[in-house]
Amino acid sequence: MGMEIRKIIREEIEDFSDFEWAKGEIEYPIHSIDFLIGKKAYYRENNMDEVLKTQKCTMSDLNKSDLNLGEIKNGIGWTIKKGNLPGPNSVSIILDNNKGTQHWFEDDVLEFVRLGIWVVEGDDGKFINESEEFDWIKDIEPELTNKNFHMFYNKPFYWYHKGEPVSDLDVPRVYWFEESGIHLRDEDEIALFCYKDFRGDECTDIFHSTAISYIKKGTLQHQPQLSDIKECEHYLDKIVNNVTLINEDGRKPDMEWDFTKNNLDKSKKWVKTKEDVKKYLSLLFNKLKKLPRKTKTKIIKYVLASFVGLLTINQLQTVVDEVSPEKIEITKVQPEKVEKIEIRTPNDSLVNFLKKEESYVGKGYKIGDGKITIGWGHAEDISSSKYKLGQEIDTTEAEKLLKQDIKQSSEALNRILDDWKSKGIEVNITQDMYNTMTSMIFNMGIGNFRNSKFIQLVKKNELDKAKEEIKTTSSHLFSKFPGLKKRRKKESEAFSVSIS
Repeated sequence: MGMEIRKIIREEIEDFSDFEWAKGEIEYPIHSIDFLIGKKAYYRENNMDEVLKTQKCTMSDLNKSDLNLGEIKNGIGWTIKKGNLPGPNSVSIILDNNKGTQHWFEDDVLEFVRLGIWVVEGDDGKFINESEEFDWIKDIEPELTNKNFHMFYNKPFYWYHKGEPVSDLDVPRVYWFEESGIHLRDEDEIALFCYKDFRGDECTDIFHSTAISYIKKGTLQHQPQLSDIKECEHYLDKIVNNVTLINEDGRKPDMEWDFTKNNLDKSKKWVKTKEDVKKYLSLLFNKLKKLPRKTKTKIIKYVLASFVGLLTINQLQTVVDEVSPEKIEITKVQPEKVEKIEIRTPNDSLVNFLKKEESYVGKGYKIGDGKITIGWGHAEDISSSKYKLGQEIDTTEAEKLLKQDIKQSSEALNRILDDWKSKGIEVNITQDMYNTMTSMIFNMGIGNFRNSKFIQLVKKNELDKAKEEIKTTSSHLFSKFPGLKKRRKKESEAFSVSIS
């Protein structure tokens, strides 16, 4: 690529030669926490925990557009006050209903507000970080440095030349960065700057600092909507190239199976829905088409078996029929693994869901049910609990209580499922269904759950009806606890992911 990329870069430098700011560092606006002191903030439902885990980054690396933001919870608000614990740069958050005081570092508070996870109420009662009044805090971007530039490796970019993305046959060309292993100039590094055309991958060297300057002035623009597919292609290409080299050397592909499985797992980490499975399999079949049949079959078996649980067998068969160039019967792909797959533990999605629904309260309180509640919805009988009204606990202890409660709910559900199995009752329980039922037991108790119409419908394999029944389960409490109706709707939607 050599000459072509260097020519474009040279022209861009000439185009921007009159702009001094393009030559140096961009100075982002600095704002004081003082603007927020005394104002009310409300929590907004979001998927930040999931995004941080998927992208393996920190909160400061995110933009508001990276998150799915949901409803604003108006029930419990915070008054933001200047604090002095655990350090001088902290803010005290006072819950309006006097359930306790929390302490946050100022940088974290600014991040919560910038990302829209906390919405701040102005003097006129409007949410000021939902309007142009608060544009300064929405526009702050994490400062790119030579050290953290690796987060952009294998991410897709467009190169903008004279206001338009460089294209091939009217299709924007996708560029990306790869590891070169070369370290020069103090802590600066050299990356490979690549793109794909009809000749294959073309790459040239580029300093991190140079790449950062192009990103800051808008010449290179990240295209997050393409990220999943681009990373997926990267790992699948590594598999194909490796298998090809092995065959050329006369070695058996089985010798590198661990390498292949590791890269397959990385290539499909973004797959969460039926549509994602469809996109992934379509790409996979296309990438593998030139591999030896035995090797290709082994890879496809591994991938399809991993999707059982995310989708039912029938759903997976439907997707495969749509995208596979040849006939594949799922039940014959890997019957032993399919039969042995049993979901008996919840995953992190349930933990995140419960934290959002239960809301953290660090001080013991009661809601009129004869129990004392503390942390993330942990409840004990007042008469026998070691916790007292008003007693405070930290988040470490609250995490232990939450995990303990989830484990008890999960074990209670497993007793039901194991009882069904011993009686020959077979229900294909997927991860989403398991999480949903564990959440319901956590909320309503195993006794009420066992006696519910919902679980009887699941037992009969009437899953569509069961999904709808969730919406009205515990409906006699909806007037007393309005949030419960919304929770049941979310649980129904989560349950339906697996059966629709």
